[in-house]
This record gives sequence, structure tokens and C-alpha cells, in this order.
Amino acid sequence: MLKDGKVKESLPLTRLRETIVMYAAHIPSEIMLVSNLSENGATPLIWSIDKNSSISHVMMENSVLHIIKKWRQYDLLKQSEACGILMGERRGEYLRVTHISEPLATDYRRPNFYQRSISGHQQILDFLHKSSEGQIQYLGEWHTHPQNMASPSIVDYQEWAKTTALQQFCQTQLIFFIAGITDDWLGVIDHQVLYRGTLLTE
Repeated sequence: MLKDGKVKESLPLTRLRETIVMYAAHIPSEIMLVSNLSENGATPLIWSIDKNSSISHVMMENSVLHIIKKWRQYDLLKQSEACGILMGERRGEYLRVTHISEPLATDYRRPNFYQRSISGHQQILDFLHKSSEGQIQYLGEWHTHPQNMASPSIVDYQEWAKTTALQQFCQTQLIFFIAGITDDWLGVIDHQVLYRGTLLTE
């Protein structure tokens, strides 16, 4: 079970473009990739994490949030929940989300439930990890909720506990992000203790 904590430079742009083009030529067309091509200088969102966590801040690139926005459940139960994985860089006590995967046809999605498949999402992660020489790593999971202000469900807590109990994740830190219609929820599970993030910038 999860224990409650107190709720309190990447790849050069030209190389990243080449990576995306190369990747698109070698994967099925239904696999979608979102990457950080921050040419417009948009400000990323930053969350502070409880001081008891080994992670002090999470930064999410504006380009990532822009893609998540299109999956928000503005029509509530008329839309299915969306899901994907968060990828990026570990920089000591900072986690930087630079890439995400979008929902795939292999995912099971309903208005108030989802089950992300491994197929497709894992391919994206494997490619980016290899092409970035290990810089881009799996950082966690994201999904949407048909709520104005997102908050985790009992099922969310249960699934996160299962994920972070796995041998490869039980001694590390993972981000869990829920996109609401107007307000999001972000938490970091650090060595199986959950710490909620506090948004610092808008």
C-alpha cells in the first residue's frame, strides 16, 4: 500500500527533430508521439513537492500541456478518459517532463475508466530512450477525469500502488498527473510514499 506523505539541457532542437522524423518512419501510423519543440519560448508549468520528498520540483513543458488540453473531458461523460505515459529527464531533485504518449487504439477507454496498454507506449519510450542515449526516461503516467477539479479516485490510488510496488519502481520516483476540465492534480510517489505537488506558475 502507498504511504501518505504530507500533502502539502535536453537534446538540441535539431537533433530532436531528426529523432522524431526517424521514429515516424519506423513505427505503425496509429502510434502518436508528442515532443517538446519549444521554439515559442512558452513558460513551462512548475510544481513544488513536499520537502520530505527527494524530488523538490516537477517541470512540465508547455508543449506537453498543450497536447493534454485537447484530451480534457469538456463534454464530461460523453468523452472517454484519455491516458498515456510521461517521459523526460531526471536532474537530481528535479523531474522535467518533455514528452508524452497519447491514447492509442490498443488502450481500453470509457468515460470514467481507462486501462492503458503496454503496446505502443512502450515502443515510444524505448525509441526515445535509445535515441537520447538514456536522457529521456519513463517518468510516470497521465490521464483525464470528467471533473472540473481533478482528484484521484480509489482505483487510481490502487493502480499507483501496484505500479510503484514493482521491483523496477519501488526505489525511485514517479509522477502521476490527472487532467481535469479546469484544474489538474499532480503527485510524486517517492519510494512508495505519495507527495502532492503545488502548482507554482500559471
